[in-house]
Amino acid sequence: MIEQCEKIFKQTQIHQIILYGPPGTGKTYLAKQIAAKMLGLDYEAAINDENHPDYKEFHEKARFGSQEEPSNANGKWALVQFHPSYNYEDFVRGIKITTTQDGKIAYKVENRIFAQMCKEAKNNPGKNYILIIDEINRANLAAVLGELIYALEYRGEAVKLPYEKEMEEGDKKQKDAELIVPPNLYIIGTMNTADRSIGHIDYAVRRRFAFVQVLPDRKIIETYEKFSDETIREVALTLFDAVEKLFNKKEDSKEQGCLSPDYYKEDVQPGHSYFLVKSDDKDKQIEELAYKFTYQVWPLLKEYCKDGVLLCENENCKIEEIKINNKPLKLRDEVEPEKLVSAIKKLYESKYNKPQSEASEKEGVSQEESN
Repeated sequence: MIEQCEKIFKQTQIHQIILYGPPGTGKTYLAKQIAAKMLGLDYEAAINDENHPDYKEFHEKARFGSQEEPSNANGKWALVQFHPSYNYEDFVRGIKITTTQDGKIAYKVENRIFAQMCKEAKNNPGKNYILIIDEINRANLAAVLGELIYALEYRGEAVKLPYEKEMEEGDKKQKDAELIVPPNLYIIGTMNTADRSIGHIDYAVRRRFAFVQVLPDRKIIETYEKFSDETIREVALTLFDAVEKLFNKKEDSKEQGCLSPDYYKEDVQPGHSYFLVKSDDKDKQIEELAYKFTYQVWPLLKEYCKDGVLLCENENCKIEEIKINNKPLKLRDEVEPEKLVSAIKKLYESKYNKPQSEASEKEGVSQEESN
C-alpha cells in the first residue's frame, strides 16, 4: 500500500491523499511509513527499530522544526491532529496576542504549521516535505483550509491570505499577504469512517484529495513477527475472526452476524491492530492480548450496540469462542472485565494444551499397536 500511495502522488499529480477506514487499521502508522519512504529512509526501521540510525533520523532530525539538519532524509515531515475547535488561524496564519515591555497589548501576525512548511519547501525544491493530518475530518475542513482549497490544486500559484504578515528584508519591511503551496509539499490525512457524528468532507474539498481505503487485514496478524509462539497467533486470529463474524450480513457470508442494514462492514469493523502485541515476552503477550480485547475491543462493541451499529438482541450477536460461565459471550451481557480477561487466557490454555494432548493420544495408540 505504501507503493500504491507513492504511485498516486506520481501518476495523478494530486499531492494530497486521505487514508480512510474503521478504527484500528493502522492508518496513522501507515501515514508515517509513507512519509519515511518519501524521505528516502528505511520505512520499517524508521518507525519500529530504535537502534537503527534511520529511527533517530526520522523522529528527531527529519521532524519539521528540529534545530538539527537531516543527515540522510531528503526533506522533513510533521504531524498535526485536527479537532472540532481547530481553525484556519491554527493551521495557516493567525494573530498572536503579546505584551510589550511597557505592559501594552500587541497583535502580531504569525505563520502556522502549514504556511511555515510551504515557505521552507519552496526554498528547498529538491526535497520532500510531508504533513500528516491525523483525524482530518474531525475539523470543519473547508473552514480550516479556506482559500487553500484552490492553492492545493494549483500548486505554484500565489493566493491572497486574509492576514498580512510583516516581513523584514535587510533594512526594509514589507507586507506579505500571499502564500504559494509548492509541488514538493505533500499532505497525508487519516479519517475514521466509524464515527458518523464527524462532519463529512464536502465535494469541493474532496475533489482535491485522492482517497485510499485501509481495511482490517487478517494477513497482517498471520505474518506478524512479534508473536512468541504460534498458539498466541492462533488466539489473535480466533479473536479477529470472531469479531469479524459479528459484522457479516446475510448476503455477504454464510455466517450471518448482527450488523445493522444501515451500516457497512468496511466502515465499522475493528481493525487488525487491536489483535497485535508490542511485548516480546510470551507470558506478557497473552496478557496484553487479553487486556486489549477487554478494555478496547469489548467497549467498542458495546458502544456499537448502544448506537445501533450492531443489533445486540439478535441471536447471532455473540462470540462462541469466548466462554463466560461455560456459555458463549453475548454482546448484550454485562461482564466483569477480569472475567473476560480470564476467559481469553483460558482460550489460550485450551489451544496450547490441545496439541500436547493429541500427541499423547497418538503416542498411546502407537504403543498399543506395537504390543
